[in-house]
Amino acid sequence: MPVACGQTWEASTYNGHWPNQNSIDLGEWSANDTNIGQGEPVLASAAGTVLDVFTDLPAGDIRVYLDHGGGWVTHYIHLESVPPLVIGQHVAQGEQIGRVGNTGTVEYHLHYTQLADGNAVRSEFNGQLIDTGVGNLSPWGNGEKLTSATRGAVSLSAAVKSRPWRTKNTFSPVALATVPSWFRRIASSKPRSAPRTLLP
Repeated sequence: MPVACGQTWEASTYNGHWPNQNSIDLGEWSANDTNIGQGEPVLASAAGTVLDVFTDLPAGDIRVYLDHGGGWVTHYIHLESVPPLVIGQHVAQGEQIGRVGNTGTVEYHLHYTQLADGNAVRSEFNGQLIDTGVGNLSPWGNGEKLTSATRGAVSLSAAVKSRPWRTKNTFSPVALATVPSWFRRIASSKPRSAPRTLLP
């Protein structure tokens, strides 16, 4: 997941989501249903190069697009501010590429998309497709609960399983122990319901 290990986030999507309903909005909620995602670190899901960093006008949302090779791209949208990244810069898996914001929108969240050959596909974390996506919409504030694992691989998408000739990009979350204490926040509250911990 594009967030620090051990955190629980909710994935939601809706009809009309850009570029399609396989894009997910990741929100972090406290036990009393308060949105607490503001300023949380956004991490590169996999190693790659910066494809673009820009403010989309007229909405004003700040975006980072990463190219992971082999036709795989990820989008990170609504960042808090323009990160100090340049086009063509290499980023490591788990490297911070921004912070969760609400640019171009009202609620603090991360709009996240995995794309294969330019098409948004259902996100897969730790080798498992998430439930939220085309044909299975989840409402904002009551989405699918996902907890980023402290170990294991995160695949871009199962779409490559049907294309064995393509190299499968594999994502691994940063081990919690390798994330400096200033880089993560340990939540003291329990999630509203039992989250789904995604392990390999």
